[in-house]
Amino acid sequence: MLLKHSTLFRPSTLGFFISSMMLSALLASCSGSSTVNNAPTTTTDTLKMNFPTGETNKYSQYDDLQGNPDTLKSNGATMSQLLVNSSLSLQLAGVTKTATVFQNTYSNGTAMDSDFYSQDANKDLYKVDFGLEPLNNNAAIVNFMGGKAHVGWVLMSKLASPAGATWKAIDQVLHTTGQLGDITLLDNATMQADTTFSFNGKAYYTKHVHHSFSASAALGSAQGEYDIYTAPSIGANVIYWVHPISSSAGSQNGIQNVLTEHTP
Repeated sequence: MLLKHSTLFRPSTLGFFISSMMLSALLASCSGSSTVNNAPTTTTDTLKMNFPTGETNKYSQYDDLQGNPDTLKSNGATMSQLLVNSSLSLQLAGVTKTATVFQNTYSNGTAMDSDFYSQDANKDLYKVDFGLEPLNNNAAIVNFMGGKAHVGWVLMSKLASPAGATWKAIDQVLHTTGQLGDITLLDNATMQADTTFSFNGKAYYTKHVHHSFSASAALGSAQGEYDIYTAPSIGANVIYWVHPISSSAGSQNGIQNVLTEHTP
């Protein structure tokens, strides 16, 4: 689930470029029309991501003005996903994984892009460059860095781990060749209680992970939080919520993507 943030980041100062860059992609929570219930304990078999051939997903986008589900406002945009490859061998930073590839298209004219996922035998779910979408999809930020940033495979969610399990999703320094110089990225993740979401007449069992992200460079810093609810049974993120971001240059609205259609 995947989230497109570039339309929300329109920095007018270098400080805000930094702020945008630090924003991690992706957070999830419940939309106003959804109901939430505690989900029953499940076996690890139910935690295997189901990526059927020809899978499609459609998401509606909501602007988050205050970090409150009650104040979410539809911005009219949608994102559509199509599964185009489920067996791509992809090596990044010396780590090779079998990737499932989604092609993303946007109703607002944003350029098409792709997402890469991989799940290991422990049911850990990885995504390529997870958290860097706002940075790499913004031409101005890429210019200030001297090129796109890459961190390779990022552990997005530990689907078989209980609530309270923690890990460092990102802990590294990006060495950029542009004006931003070195950027320290930290992302601490914590599994939350399992949840079911009910909307459009269907119920989805989801695994919830919370990420707390920070980034710092000589010119400024930023902090943010995001949540993702992943439904293994349909191989999709049901809700992806990036909360409003605070930075040395001020604050920035968040965004929430909500799954509205899925086939097959």
